[in-house]
Amino acid sequence: AIVGHANLLLGDRVEPVLEALQAASPNRFRGIRHSVTWDAHPEVENTAAHNMQGQLANETFRAGARVLARMGMTLEGWMFFPQLPELADFAKAVPDLTIILNHIGGLVREGPYANRDDEVLATWRSGIAAVAECPNVVIKLGGMGMPRNGFDWHTRDTPIGSEELAEAMA
Repeated sequence: AIVGHANLLLGDRVEPVLEALQAASPNRFRGIRHSVTWDAHPEVENTAAHNMQGQLANETFRAGARVLARMGMTLEGWMFFPQLPELADFAKAVPDLTIILNHIGGLVREGPYANRDDEVLATWRSGIAAVAECPNVVIKLGGMGMPRNGFDWHTRDTPIGSEELAEAMA
């Protein structure tokens, strides 16, 4: 499958972009990836091309998402863990859209979130629980070795096993 990108802030006007992507790869194109990472702390790198707070609540963004849903395409989204409640609200507002939550829900344990494991993990777990209530959201278990997650798995010579992963996430 191929996952591309289109700017959902185009709203309804995103349709011709999606049609062009579909035409370029009619048998493989499945949807788009759109980063909505945002954090008020400047130490947390916001990688979203459209660095703005509240993208998931933006009505124009939601209109673009409804076009995706109508066309049977998926949305892969990356956000930071404090945004998970926003994702739950978004998923409920666009229930026909299949959403893939990337990078285990955007766990961040660096900058202002460093050395606050209990608080950060409790907030992350609460957000994951809210998202889990949305049948149109699945989670992608990728990006777990990113340094920002705070597990230091990226420094190891061998990858972690499933039991260690389950224990870290519990």
